[in-house]
Amino acid sequence: MSTIRVDNITDNYIDNTTISTADLHDTRCKVWCSFNGRGTIAFQSAHNANSLTDIGTACYKIHWTAFDLTADAYCTVGAMGNSRTIWADGYDDEDEVLMVGKQNSEDVTVYGGDLDDGNGNKDPEFVYVAIWSNDPG
Repeated sequence: MSTIRVDNITDNYIDNTTISTADLHDTRCKVWCSFNGRGTIAFQSAHNANSLTDIGTACYKIHWTAFDLTADAYCTVGAMGNSRTIWADGYDDEDEVLMVGKQNSEDVTVYGGDLDDGNGNKDPEFVYVAIWSNDPG
């Protein structure tokens, strides 16, 4: 395997566009995971996420230990639903939504809700979460 060492990268197509490799490192996605939200929850894929806690119906805590992030200096985004292709739960054409509860330096709580189908909240089949920050952690 080869190693390329550089301090800055300049765009060949846009003049005066340079980014430092430190910026690339600091602004990459810090934590990413996908997991099943029904039954015994388990990661399907993960980057820097190392454990999950099922807190209740459609409510989960994602934990990491590789670094600490300042709790108010990162953005959590994601999605949850019951079909990878149509996302709707079968009762209507509305989808589940993912909301962020509490952000801490080593974990985040996310929860979801089913939009207006009148059948109550359910655990989603699929959950996807990504955390972005320029905090070097």
